[in-house]
Amino acid sequence: MSQPSSGTAVSAVPVARDLVRITQAFDFVARAHVDQRRKGEGAEPYINHLAEVAHLVAEATGGTDANLIIAALLHDAIEDVGVSRTQIADIFGEDVAALVAEVTDDKSLTKAERKQWQIEAAPKKSPRAKIIKIADKVANLRSIAVSPPPDWSEDQKREYVWWSSQVVAGCAGVNPWLEDQFAQACRSAKLPPAIDHDKESVADFLKRFEAIKAGLPEDFDDDQLKAHGAVDVTDDHRGLGIIIGQRHRTRGET
Repeated sequence: MSQPSSGTAVSAVPVARDLVRITQAFDFVARAHVDQRRKGEGAEPYINHLAEVAHLVAEATGGTDANLIIAALLHDAIEDVGVSRTQIADIFGEDVAALVAEVTDDKSLTKAERKQWQIEAAPKKSPRAKIIKIADKVANLRSIAVSPPPDWSEDQKREYVWWSSQVVAGCAGVNPWLEDQFAQACRSAKLPPAIDHDKESVADFLKRFEAIKAGLPEDFDDDQLKAHGAVDVTDDHRGLGIIIGQRHRTRGET
């Protein structure tokens, strides 16, 4: 049997190395989060969430950024289970450690302060960190749709959708495919828009969100939005209806 050329063998090594590192990260977080469960009524193992976020990141980037996928797996390790930044750097490298640190909340702040900080900090994040943030919010909204926390009221669910929308708005433009996944996750949550008149409805936000991605001016109108083929949003008392157009369907756009 003939042997592969040296060029073929050498080119395969980085791919194999990345695969080993990603599976190593999966094993690491499975052990680190072994006692953690999701807050939903199904109390799913927390590793399910980490795997979903990593999968979304891999699809959004076409699997071309192994460190970003690893960071997605590890994105809650410092915040939730006390893994240190140094430990992540020692095992997975400084690039991964820096990404995880960038998406980690400051637990010395109150929950309300942390949520406000996420909104304010989102636009300042690096493009790769923004991808993790959006993927995290997509996964969380999908979970709310199928397994919401049993003690959450409809108002609490609406508030979470609204808050997530504000965070993702700060990340807009970094990966259109992933941003469309967020819009679809809002639809899956099947929540009516918030009644608080001090805030725009989720449907209005999604219009503004699509306008940002389309590069429209702040005073855009629906006709301009439709001309860009971005989105058609209907907002009524039955819930939130979102029809995503065909714009930006190519995955891996970063």
